[in-house]
Amino acid sequence: MPLSPLRDVRTQVRWGLADFRHRFGREAKGMWLPETAANDDVLSVLIDEGVGFTILAPGQAARWREPGGPWQTPPVDTRLPHRYLHPDGSGRELTLFFYDGDIAKSIAFEGAGKDAATFLDLFEARMEQERDDLLVHAATDGETYGHHQVFSDLGLAYALFVEAERRDIHPTNLAAHLAAFPPIREAGVVGGEGSSWSCAHGVGRWCRDCGCSTGGEEGWDQEWRRPLREALDVLRDAADESFERLGTELLIDPWAARDDYVRVVIGATTLSQLVATHQLGPLGDGQRATAATLLELQKHALAMYTSCGWFFNDIGGIETVQVLVYAAAVMDLLKDLQQAVPERDFIAILEQAKSNDPGIGTGADIFLRIGGRGSF
Repeated sequence: MPLSPLRDVRTQVRWGLADFRHRFGREAKGMWLPETAANDDVLSVLIDEGVGFTILAPGQAARWREPGGPWQTPPVDTRLPHRYLHPDGSGRELTLFFYDGDIAKSIAFEGAGKDAATFLDLFEARMEQERDDLLVHAATDGETYGHHQVFSDLGLAYALFVEAERRDIHPTNLAAHLAAFPPIREAGVVGGEGSSWSCAHGVGRWCRDCGCSTGGEEGWDQEWRRPLREALDVLRDAADESFERLGTELLIDPWAARDDYVRVVIGATTLSQLVATHQLGPLGDGQRATAATLLELQKHALAMYTSCGWFFNDIGGIETVQVLVYAAAVMDLLKDLQQAVPERDFIAILEQAKSNDPGIGTGADIFLRIGGRGSF
């Protein structure tokens, strides 16, 4: 999110909150950001949208302090929640839970979750029995349990519902702990471009060859990341320009309609019903179709920036190919709308995104192989 325009950050947050509301019938208390990637702009949006807390890696803390005290340098005490104040000086705030990085590493990469006793030993070692206000917690990918680490789903279940009770350990959740123990300490986060839990270089993994990758052969690089993002930015800007220009003639507020479009994505309403809610006035069949196409255009434009497209080792991976499929959809929808398409510039930039496998070629080669609209 830190690499996205602020308008897109806001839409993504609103979509996430709406999806939660639809699935669970209540408001979300907190939000897990993609890759925990954050900066002051992103955290400000969370506060603006009423999010109560988020989870960050300990290395994302830039400073902390006691109330009224001087700023201290990290590390932060991950057992304590921290207040993050909105940069606008309004006093509005968000709670930051910095997870225990050592425990998370043991679970995610060392198989600690497979054995309930080992799992709880990690947490118990961080506890202080005389203090109820301390929370020992770790953050890992959901697929760690049973996918990346076979049987760790069973180990987790046994740890939470059997072994924890035997040891008089009380599992909780962040919202419940926050309600009982509001944060006292304050923290600030790494500034500038931002930081994340899966890139030692901030958020470089999603825009340049920062050195972070997963897999790949010796000598491979990720120089393809920068031109990939640059090409998608060119296409996104064209989509945004057409969306705003055409949408203003049909919709009361095109960007508000985009925010609300998530209700179509999650099945809470139909596309025709949503267009009727946001239409500027009575629309003919062709105009309604144009409004619907514009909203579909934005859905695919947002999907082009799916994190996995940059995460791995080569532009020829299925994740990056899927990102380019979304780009193909954007281009096709622009053509359906009879709008100017920056196809020449897009292809020229993608030609600079070279695969590590000569047989794959460049991002342009991949995109041209994708061809037409396909199935989305």
